[in-house]
Amino acid sequence: MQNSSNIDIIKSYIEAIEKEGKVSVNTIEVYKKEINEFAEYIYPENLLNINSLKIMKYIEKLSEKYSSRTIKRKLISLNGLYKYFFKTEKILLNPLEEIKFKVQIEEERVNIEKGEIKSLLDCCEETPKGFRDKLLINLLMKSGVKINDLINIKLKDIIGFQEINILKKNGRIAISLDESGKELLEKYILEMRDKIDEPKGEYLFKNLSRQNFRARFIKYSKLAGIESAVSPNEVKNLSNVSKSAEKLERETFLEKIREKYIEIGIGDD
Repeated sequence: MQNSSNIDIIKSYIEAIEKEGKVSVNTIEVYKKEINEFAEYIYPENLLNINSLKIMKYIEKLSEKYSSRTIKRKLISLNGLYKYFFKTEKILLNPLEEIKFKVQIEEERVNIEKGEIKSLLDCCEETPKGFRDKLLINLLMKSGVKINDLINIKLKDIIGFQEINILKKNGRIAISLDESGKELLEKYILEMRDKIDEPKGEYLFKNLSRQNFRARFIKYSKLAGIESAVSPNEVKNLSNVSKSAEKLERETFLEKIREKYIEIGIGDD
């Protein structure tokens, strides 16, 4: 919930950065979303009357749910808002100016967060190539397959927009698509792919190279406000970690059922 004054404050800030033309449409949407979240948190207080103590309490609240890297991204959105109103003399002090929030880097961080995947997809360009990037990120996330294998998918490997079979010397990689994946793949092939003026017509992603995709991916991560630019491999790793967690959860569940069966005299010891 928000009061009308905060709605007007956010609107004036968004209009100002849109007019500057230095920030992409997708990034502006991220800023708007995260500023609105803060406005809802402080309701019914006015955004321009907030002090650093309130920001610190907000950080504590965010820490219950988000990683330090995600929190820092959200603070970057807020800092832009308050820097603008300090510059335009609507406030006397930027409440974030004295807050030094450090991102705690895990010693072996290998995963991007699921919430950040959504931000990355939202930042993909609204062009055929941008749609191609979105499809590839989606496949990375859902399949956990190596980037090189995905880039080398051929049109003949696709079965009815529902499954992708990648033939390799040492076997076959099968990727089953969920509903969102099917929709992305179908739209890309039927509407977007032919608009990309590149050779290698037999390949799903045409002439896209691993290096080119990595560069575009890092650009999206920066647009999404992810301070430490991530790599495509992190998306692949997140898929594999999620699958391992689901497998462990299933095994634990089955073990509990087995124990219960033994307890009531069903099954073997």
